[in-house]
Amino acid sequence: MENQGLGIRGWGLGILLALAATTTSQGLAKAQLQQTGLTITVWTYNYAHAPQETTARGKVVAGEILRNAGMEIVWMECPLSTRDGRGHPTCHDVLGPLDLSLRILPKVNPLPFRENTLGFAALSGEGDRGSMASIFYQSVQELAVLGDAPEAEILGHAIAHEIGHLLLCTIRHTDSGIMRVAWGRKDLKRIQMEGLHFSVQQGKQMRVEVLARNASAPTEGTASSQTESAAARQ
Repeated sequence: MENQGLGIRGWGLGILLALAATTTSQGLAKAQLQQTGLTITVWTYNYAHAPQETTARGKVVAGEILRNAGMEIVWMECPLSTRDGRGHPTCHDVLGPLDLSLRILPKVNPLPFRENTLGFAALSGEGDRGSMASIFYQSVQELAVLGDAPEAEILGHAIAHEIGHLLLCTIRHTDSGIMRVAWGRKDLKRIQMEGLHFSVQQGKQMRVEVLARNASAPTEGTASSQTESAAARQ
């Protein structure tokens, strides 16, 4: 899966880091994740005009993958024009540290992307923090034509992959799991059967990053105080 992503660095979070290290990476309840500040909001722009049922299912799949890694995703659908966005002014505001934007684009752009690129995460370099991920919907459709996995399942895994780059702070890939650089038919069959997932270590690293973003967010409207009290109970 050709794309750009992020890397890991030490955050010096003290008690927050201890919380991320001890939090169970699988099967955390939604309420518990919200209480501990492990929630990210993703603002979605469907420039490809992909079917609503496909994108809805894709977000469910991506959300389940990330929840299994210890984070909760709140999905927000944004209109594509300023006129349509009058009722959704937040979609056009500056993103906060706990916000990511997701663009579903029609097809792969010219260089530097290859024709079979599924998506990319916008990062300036390894170890840097980013907030925008993009998926090329035509590439998702082309993989679905092979018949090994449904379109919505592929879309959901691609979304989780790119969000993984943003929360892992790395442009690198792994030899197995959801962060593989390219998905063959064997991977697609796994997507259909049991899914692709983040490793325990990747889940821990992403939780550290989410808590770091939480700590840097403005006090009002964030869960930082909840995070600190939850950490104190550990």
